[in-house]
Amino acid sequence: GTQATAAIARATISGAIAPGRFANLVYAPGAGLSFIFTDGTPGQAYRIQSAPALGAAGWTTVTNFTYTAPMVITDPVAGAGPARFYRAVTP
Repeated sequence: GTQATAAIARATISGAIAPGRFANLVYAPGAGLSFIFTDGTPGQAYRIQSAPALGAAGWTTVTNFTYTAPMVITDPVAGAGPARFYRAVTP
């Protein structure tokens, strides 16, 4: 985006990351982080995962779904601990 923040950052990482993107990221204390997952492949199963570090281990699943249209994802525990990274992967 065009604004710096200590709370939210986005990176595009090449590799085995599934198609799609995160948009409209919003953090609210007490409510957590919400964002829209969009531009996925229709009919494709996805897992949205989070981890405290970018590495092969430590990823936990926030939600599973089959993409049909942009979807709002909410992680109510975001902000209750260390910073988190998010990714979309296919099974």
